[in-house]
Parts: sequence; structure tokens; C-alpha cells
Amino acid sequence: MFGYADIYSCCDQIPMLLQYHPIGLEGFDDGLIDDQRKKGLHKDEVALFPEGRGWLIVEFGGNGKEEANGQARKLMERLKSQDHSPAMRLSDDPAQEALIWSVRESALLTKLGLDYQTLDSGCCGMAGAFGFEKGHYAISMQIGKRVLLPAVRQAEPETLIIADGFSCREQIEQSTDRYALHLAQVIQMALHEGQGGATGEGDEGGAEQAKPFSVTGVSYFDSDGNERELKAKVVIVSGYAIETPRLLLNSACPGFENGLANSSGTVGKYLMVQIGNVVLARFEDPVRMYKAPPAHALTEEFYETDPKRDFARGFAIQTVGPLPIAFSKQMLVAKSAWGWGMRRVMMDYNHWAALGVLGEILPWEENRVTLADETDHYGLRVAKVTFRLHDNDKKVAKAGVEKTTEIMYAAGAQEVVEEPRYAHLVGGARMGNDPRTSVTDSFGRTHDIANLFVCDGSLLPTQGSANPGLTIQALAARTADYIISNGKHLLSDYPETVSVAHPPARQNMSPAGTANKGVPRIK
Repeated sequence: MFGYADIYSCCDQIPMLLQYHPIGLEGFDDGLIDDQRKKGLHKDEVALFPEGRGWLIVEFGGNGKEEANGQARKLMERLKSQDHSPAMRLSDDPAQEALIWSVRESALLTKLGLDYQTLDSGCCGMAGAFGFEKGHYAISMQIGKRVLLPAVRQAEPETLIIADGFSCREQIEQSTDRYALHLAQVIQMALHEGQGGATGEGDEGGAEQAKPFSVTGVSYFDSDGNERELKAKVVIVSGYAIETPRLLLNSACPGFENGLANSSGTVGKYLMVQIGNVVLARFEDPVRMYKAPPAHALTEEFYETDPKRDFARGFAIQTVGPLPIAFSKQMLVAKSAWGWGMRRVMMDYNHWAALGVLGEILPWEENRVTLADETDHYGLRVAKVTFRLHDNDKKVAKAGVEKTTEIMYAAGAQEVVEEPRYAHLVGGARMGNDPRTSVTDSFGRTHDIANLFVCDGSLLPTQGSANPGLTIQALAARTADYIISNGKHLLSDYPETVSVAHPPARQNMSPAGTANKGVPRIK
């Protein structure tokens, strides 16, 4: 345990402390401890704290107490070499560590206006680093005169088992038939439970915090035009870049008057396409571009931002192999071919080759999906798409076409033409870490509603210069793993609780029995 002049000094040390790979790191300031001193609580335990006004508790684990102590001493030697080293105290006594944690937990609950009753002391926090003890903390939560009793798995009606530390928590779940919650989750559950209960006269300090929003299902129209409702514990929206924002915006309700999961105001915004111009060249010798896979070669040499150019980002160039019908459409646009002129071009098809430009269009807020005044045959407002190219986008397209044309002539082309086009619509429900500027987190879970997910191309915050299909598939698999890993909470009354923040990455996503066996075939 380290004591600093203030909590800010503690924060400055955290990057260095993490280099020693602790299994737990907790910080708290003198405000929490002062509350304990004023109430005359935990006098002996507070005396265990090293001198300071801000403290860090650092836990070390390993194959035994000696390994954990060794890591702690290495860190302490490092800190002693600093000009302003903190006050330090090393403890490997589980009982003493439990007392220290009881001060922090009690102080935190006092700060929130809760009463904390230790019914059976034992392993918690730092003690968990040295192995699970059979004892546990059992607590009841109380706000004013109301006792809050969230039901958790097989715990007794009056109690919850808690653990403050991942190691300890994991061992509780493995060593007993009980479910362990971090203290912060217990408080959150208690507040939610209290908000939902009735308040009688004389109730002191009732919880004012609102219960988090959740979706209860979906409404739809059947084949006869009748509106029906399908109940669901978890809802996944996969309408893509136009229909996903349209659905969320059409689902406006009390609390989300501007559209469901739209507290950020970004639903529908940052719509993107991709520059997809096709550059076609005629060669003297036959090329027969239909004989190879259409996108079998690609270069991203010009993709990254180049300070020498007057625009941000860039483009990729890939082979494309349009078949005759697609080729005729391209010649119609590129050469205004029609009638006998089209026939002459088509008879020359084997002498043509094509390269595609894939250019990155930046996410612009005003490129967006909103709701039109016009409605569909169900009476729902249809999507209105507003989109325009900015100067940077036009410069990327121009540079991509010029470079591809240069490549064609360098390869011996006799004639080069171009079909301007766009592809790969994405965006409209962007993911991000900041709920103020994004709709979902990195797993597609909406910031506003814990049991509502988005799983399609509308999640992408930027476009890139490649087909987004595989990225969308990978994100879908990642979201599925996240939902499965956190299923017991998502399907409970507290879907906002996260038990597995980062599910392990899959190394093999092949269907069973198909890995390394070629293309799977349906018999």
C-alpha cells in the first residue's frame, strides 16, 4: 500500500505501476477516509494506512506468497529510488488486508448513503491474491429504512456474496456454488432495486437514481398487415446503414424523443460510401479478363496519408473483371456507347482490362440518414438520405483515377476510359468509446440501452479503402461472443452488468469439420 500527497500523485504513478503486472489496483483519496474518522469508525484500521492524503492498494499474485512478495518488493525498491518516493507498507497477512479493505468498502458505502453490515468476515481484495479462504463477506444493503434485497443466483434472500478483486471473485465462483459480484455492481443493483420498489411514509433518503433503460422486444407487421409484438430479452438491430438508423429514429419514445439509443444525437450521422471508379483500358493483344477472379490483385501503396499530397487518407487499386453485361454498362457510361457503337465495343471485349479505385471518403456529420415526411404503406416514415462529396473526397477520387490511368498506359494500353461510381455504404450508427459522440461501444452494444445491440455495417466509424464485408463478419462474430459470454446478465434483470469485458479472440472460425479441408460442400 502506497501513500501519496494527494490522489493526483497516485494517478501519475499508475502507468509505471502497471509495468509490474499487478492483479489488482485500487485508489482512493482522503475524502473517503475523513468520513470514517468523523464517524469514529475503523480507528484501528485507519492507523494501518501509510502517511498521505491519497492511497494506492496494489495486489500481486503468482504461484505463492513468496512470488507475490517478491514482485511487491521489486516495485518498492523502484519507488524508493525516486526523488519523491511515497510512504509504503507491505502486508501479507490476509486478516490485516481484509481490515484495510473493509475501511475502503465501508467508506464507499458511507459516501453513497448506504449502511454496510459485515455478517461474516473473510477473504476479500488483497487477501484473494494469496488464495481463497472459505470465509466471505455477506452484506445487506439499506437506503434509509428500506432494505434492498436483489436476488442473485442461489444466495440467501437476505445476503449477497461480494468480492473486491478479480482473483478473489473468480475463486469464489469456482470454489462455491455462489455468484460473486464486485462491490460497485452490488451498489448499482441495490440502487436499481430500490428505485423500482414502493416507498412508504417515513422512508428516508429514497434512491433517486433512475433505472437504466431496456428494450422489451420488437413490433412488426405480419403478412396480413396486423401489428404484432415479439418479446425479447436482447434485441439486435441489423438493418444496415439506411434501415438501422431509420428503425432507431422511428422508435422514438419517452426518454428517447429523438430516436432510440440516440442521446448522442449521432444516429443516422456520418454516413459513408467508398470511391469506386473503374478505369478500363484497351490493349492490342487479347487479355480475356473474365478468366481470372475479379479481385485477385491489390495494392495499398497509395492508401496512407502522404504529407506531399493536398488531401488526407488515400486509395487502393485492385483488379476487377466485369463480365459482358457489366462491361456494357461501363462502356455506356465511359464512352456513351449505344446501338451499333455498343456492338463494336462488345466485339472487342477480350482486348479490355479493368482496374478499380477504392478510395476512402471521410466521415462527415452532415452526410446522414433522417426521417422524411413521406411514409410507407405501413404508415412509417421512410428514410431521407443527405449526402455530398467534400473537397477532400473529390481530391482522393481524382488522384486515384490519375494514378490508375498512369498504370494502364505504363502497361501498354492504347486507350483508357473511366466509369465514375461509388460502393460499400457504411456508417449511421457509429461505434466508439465516448457515449457523447457514438451510438454503440466496440461490441455493438448501445451506450444508452444495455440489452440493445447493433450488428451491421452501420457500426463502422470510418470507411477505409477495401471491401468492408469481412470486417463486418468479424465484428458480428465478436458481438456474438460478447453476448454469449455475458448471457446470464443480459438475460437477467440487470443487463447492464458486464462479467466478461473482453471475450477471448477466436483463432479459427471455420464450421466444424471444415478447417484445412478445402471448400465445404453441402451434401
